[in-house]
Amino acid sequence: MRLRDAAGMAPHTSTMRKVAATVHVMRGTIDAFESWAGSVLAAALPKPVRRSLMQRLCDHNPQELMEAIGPRLNRAPDLDSMPVDLPVRGPLRFEHLAGLFASTSLDHGVISMTVRQAAYLYGLVRQMDARKVIEIGRYKGGSTLAIAAAMEGKGRFWSIDIGEKEARLFGNQPARRRFDEQVADALRRYGLRADLLEGDSRTIDFDSGEVDLVLIDGDHSLEGVRCDFERFGRRARVGGAVLLDDAFGDGVFTSHVDTVGRVLAEVIEEGEFKLVRAVNRMAHLVRVRAPAENREAPAVGSGGERPEDVERRRSGRASALTATNDMHLTFDIDPATLRLGDSDAGYVSSLYEKYWDGLVSVCTEMGMVRRRMIERGHSADFSDTEAELLYLLVREVKPNVVVEISPCHGYSTGYILSALTDNGHGKLFSYEIQAEVQGQPIADLIAANLSSKVDPTRLEVVVGDARDAKIPDCELLFLDSCHEAYFAAWFFSGLVSKPRLVFVHDVLIHDEAHRALVPKAAFLGVRDQYYVLQALAENRQRCFSVAAFARARDRRPTGALPARNPGSQDRSVVFAGHRQGESAARMHATQARLHSLRRQIVSGDREGALAGIGAILHSDHHLFSKLQALGLLTQLGYRRPSAPDVFPEVDLDSSRLSVAELVAAMEWSAASADWARLRDLVGGGSRRDIASGTDGFLTDNYRRYMPAGLLHMPRTVLRSGWISKIARGVLPRRPDGVTPGGYVRG
Repeated sequence: MRLRDAAGMAPHTSTMRKVAATVHVMRGTIDAFESWAGSVLAAALPKPVRRSLMQRLCDHNPQELMEAIGPRLNRAPDLDSMPVDLPVRGPLRFEHLAGLFASTSLDHGVISMTVRQAAYLYGLVRQMDARKVIEIGRYKGGSTLAIAAAMEGKGRFWSIDIGEKEARLFGNQPARRRFDEQVADALRRYGLRADLLEGDSRTIDFDSGEVDLVLIDGDHSLEGVRCDFERFGRRARVGGAVLLDDAFGDGVFTSHVDTVGRVLAEVIEEGEFKLVRAVNRMAHLVRVRAPAENREAPAVGSGGERPEDVERRRSGRASALTATNDMHLTFDIDPATLRLGDSDAGYVSSLYEKYWDGLVSVCTEMGMVRRRMIERGHSADFSDTEAELLYLLVREVKPNVVVEISPCHGYSTGYILSALTDNGHGKLFSYEIQAEVQGQPIADLIAANLSSKVDPTRLEVVVGDARDAKIPDCELLFLDSCHEAYFAAWFFSGLVSKPRLVFVHDVLIHDEAHRALVPKAAFLGVRDQYYVLQALAENRQRCFSVAAFARARDRRPTGALPARNPGSQDRSVVFAGHRQGESAARMHATQARLHSLRRQIVSGDREGALAGIGAILHSDHHLFSKLQALGLLTQLGYRRPSAPDVFPEVDLDSSRLSVAELVAAMEWSAASADWARLRDLVGGGSRRDIASGTDGFLTDNYRRYMPAGLLHMPRTVLRSGWISKIARGVLPRRPDGVTPGGYVRG
C-alpha cells in the first residue's frame, strides 16, 4: 500500500516543483518590475513631490520606510564586526563602545556628528591629554562642549564660527536665544573653558602657536577647506591630530568627498600628514613631519597659500626633507608630565625586522670595536638599545647629512657611519671640542676606533666648540655633549628647527623601584635634562623615550643580537625637529642671561649678579626661569628664613607644575632652607598631571633631604631661622659634600 501511494505521489510532487519554480520566476519578474517602476517614478517625480510622498508614508506607515532604509544604515552588525575606533588602554570606556550604535547622519542633534564620531573626538582629546585645541565650525556647540569636557578645563581651546548657518536657518526667529549664548552658559555651568570666536576663518587671526588637535568642520567648499587647513590645520605639532569632518561618504546621505575628500588626498600626498583612521565620514590625520622650512605661512586675511606655493609643494620641491623616507613615529611621551600616550613600540619594533640582517652584522662588528676601545682606555658608554635605534633611525630616515655633537672617542660615530654605509649615501659631520686624547689627535683616534666595514670618506671631524662652528642643515641631529642648561638652550635656539629627527642622550631613564620614567642624573641641580623636557613642553612637542621603548617593545625577530654593553642604562630621547615658539624662544634667551649671571657670581661681582637676578624675578619671565634665578640667590649665600625680603613670593600651584618646574622648585626650596615650601612639595601627595610613578620618585628622594620631624611642623615654625640652621646642620651630605642642587653649604 505504501509503495503504491508513494508511486502515485511522484507525478504530484513533480507538478508542485514546477509550480513553485514558476511562482519564483514570476515573483522575480514582479520584483524587477517594481524596482524598475520605483526607479522611473523616483527619477520622474519632482523633488517636492518625492519629499511629500515620503512624509505621507511616514505618517501612514513609518515601518515600511524603515524596512527600506534600515539595511542601508545598520548593515547587520554583530560583536565580531563591531568597530572599536580608539585603542583600549585600561578599562573599557563608553567611547570604546560607540560601535554598538548604527552611527549615521540620523544621529545628528545638537552635535552634527554620529555617535562614533562624537565618541572618537571626545576619547582622542582625552587620550592625547590635549592642552591646545582649535575647532573650526561649532554651529550649535555640540562638538565644542564635547571637546571642552574632554579637556576638563585645562589648557586653551579656540572655537571659530561665522554664524552664517544659524542666521540662514533661524534668522526669522528673533525671540530665540542665540546658539553661542547657550554654549557660553553651558560652559560656565559645568566649569569648562573655551574661547568662542565669531568671524570668518579665512580672515580671523589669533596667536596659538603649535597645537595638539584641530577639528575642521566649517566651509565645505574646496577653497574653504583648503584655506582652513592651511591656516589652522598646519598649526598641529608633530604627533598632533587634524580631524576633517565629511571627508568620506557613507553610501546613504549626501557627502562632501569632492571637496573635503579632495583636500584630504592632497594633504596625504604631500607627506607631512598620515591618515590614521576613518570614523564614519571623519578623517583622523596625524602630523609625522615638521613643516618645510621655506614654505611661507598664508597671510592674515588671505584665502590661504599663494597658488605658486601650493603648486611648488605639490610638485615635491618644497623642501629636501620631503624626499626622505616617511616616518610613523607619533612620539609617545609628554615631556611635561612623563605620561605615556599611544605607544611607538610596535612601529619601532618593525624597524628591527626591516633592517634585521644589517643590524646583526653591525652589532657583531661593534662588539669587537668596543672591546678594543675599552682595552685602549677609551670611552664607549652607550647602551645597546640606544645604539641599535640610532642605527635603525639613520637607516629609515636615509639622511643626506647627519650632525653629531660630540663623538667623544667615536663609539656612536661607528653606528651612524655603519648606517650611512649600508644606505649607500649620506655624510656625517662630527663636532668635538677636545683636540686630542692621550697625545693623539681626536680625528686620528676616532678613525682608529672605526670598523673596517664602514666608509671613512663619509666622516668629517670638526675640532672646536660647536657653538662657534658653521653647522650645515641636516636631517638627523645627534647630541651627547655638554650637560648644562645653557648648552641645551643654545642647540634649541639654533639647531633644533633644522633636522627632521633629534636624538639627545642622557635625558630620561627608567626607575625600577617606582616603575616610572625619571630624569637622568636627578638631584644634581637643574641641568640639561630638565631644560630639554621644559623646552619640549613649551613647544607642545612630545618625545620618544628609549627607556620606555625597551620595556614596551614587541618581541624581536627570531634570534638574538650580540651584547656589546650589557647593563648600561637606556637614557636617550628622540623628537622631531621644530621651530621654537615665542615662549620657548624667550626662555632660551633668559637661560643665556642666567649663564652670564653664574659667571658674574664666580668672578665675585655680587652686586651685578644680584641686580640681574632681581630683574628676572620681578618681570613676567617663565616660572621655570624664575625658579632657576631663585637658585642663584642661594649661590650668593642667601637663605629664605634669614633673608626673606630677598626672595619674592612665587605662586606655585603644585597640581599644575611640569616635571622640570617641580624639580626646580624642590631644588630651590632645599638649597634656600625653605622647609615649609619643601614640605608642601614633597608631602602634598600625587600631582594631578605628572605621572604618579615619576612624582613618587621625585618626592621620595627630596624628602630624604628634610628631617622627618619637620614634615609635621606648622609653617610658621618652619619659617623661623633657628629651625633652618638646625635642619641644615643635620642634612645628609652627598659624597661630594654639597647639599641638594649642588650648592655649597653656608
